[in-house]
Amino acid sequence: MFEAGLTLLELLMVVAIMSVVGAVSVPAIKDQLTAYQLRGTGREIYGAFQLARLEAVRRGLRCTLSFGGVVDGKEADCHVYVDLNRNSVWDPDEEVLRSMSCPTARGVSFAEANFGQNSMGQPTLSYTPRGLSVSPSGGFGAGSVVVSNDRGHSLRIIVNATGRVRIGSP
Repeated sequence: MFEAGLTLLELLMVVAIMSVVGAVSVPAIKDQLTAYQLRGTGREIYGAFQLARLEAVRRGLRCTLSFGGVVDGKEADCHVYVDLNRNSVWDPDEEVLRSMSCPTARGVSFAEANFGQNSMGQPTLSYTPRGLSVSPSGGFGAGSVVVSNDRGHSLRIIVNATGRVRIGSP
C-alpha cells in the first residue's frame, strides 16, 4: 500500500524549480519597480506644472516654477509659487504652493531643465492669469524637464508654447 506524502527527491525538485523561477523573476520585478518610480516622479513634476497653471488662472496672478535653489528656507529641485511682482524670483512675501525634490533614495534625479533662466540663474517658467506659459524674458515659455533613474531610463516633461504639458520619452 502507498502512503501519502512526498519523498525527499520530490521536495528537492520543487525547491530547485522555485529557486530558478525566483532568480529569473526578481530582476524583471526590480526593473518594473524602477520604471514605476521614474513614471511617478514624472507625474509629480507634471502635477507641479498643472498646479502652477491652474492657480494662475484661479487667482488671476502669475505663478512660477523654478528649478533648484532655496525657497522659503527649503532647498528643493522644483518650487511653485505665486509671483506677485512678476520677476520670476521668489521673494519672502510670495506664497509657496509646492516644493518638491526628486526621491534620490529611489535613484531618480533631474537630468536637465530647458527653460529660460531668472536673474538667479535658475531655469524658470511662469504662467499668466490666462494660463499661458512665459519665460523670464517675457517670451513664450516652451521647454522641457528630463528626469532619469540610475538604470539609464529617462522621461521628458514637455511644455509647449501655449503652456500645455505632456509627458514623453526623451
